[in-house]
Amino acid sequence: MCIKPTKIFYDKMVKPFVDIPTSQKKWNDLFPDIEVKDWSSIYALPFRVSNSTKLRMTQFTIFTSNSSHKPFTKTYGNCR
Repeated sequence: MCIKPTKIFYDKMVKPFVDIPTSQKKWNDLFPDIEVKDWSSIYALPFRVSNSTKLRMTQFTIFTSNSSHKPFTKTYGNCR
């Protein structure tokens, strides 16, 4: 199997400068004993589990530990 030239370029030139997302650092700090091998499957989980756009947005926001969900919870948090 041959390796594509773009993969070699990415591994040598781009990959060293890519930072780990803040959410992954936070989870790794909170749970150092648990090793996650495939973060892409975790990020894709909300899109595989639900068809509701609002639920997907909320789950993705929680996974990524983004503070943008605060206005959403203030607006819709007490609705039933």
